[in-house]
Amino acid sequence: NLPVAGPVGQIDVVEPAGPGRARLAGWAFDPVAGTGPATIQVLVDGQQVLLAQAAGSRPDLAQLLPDVGPDHGFDLFLDLAPGSHRVCVVVLGTRGGATDLGCRDVVVSS
Repeated sequence: NLPVAGPVGQIDVVEPAGPGRARLAGWAFDPVAGTGPATIQVLVDGQQVLLAQAAGSRPDLAQLLPDVGPDHGFDLFLDLAPGSHRVCVVVLGTRGGATDLGCRDVVVSS
């Protein structure tokens, strides 16, 4: 079991997904939200491009978070200009605070 004091999560994938697109996948959990979805903030090159709910099915999380269920995944497609980009994810806490999940670089084709 993962002892959780604040929002947690992980970026699993940041990869090109065809011309002008990138795929971003991972999971996020906010213990204050309980079994409800956590909100993630996606930034590209330092600018917020998306707020999304981490509510996708991730059965593999059952071992890590056995008391909260598997519905804490995200799998998103981002429309980006061709070239190199830095994609970052932050889990926003329900009662304030945030957890930075880090950044990954991706090169998008034209």
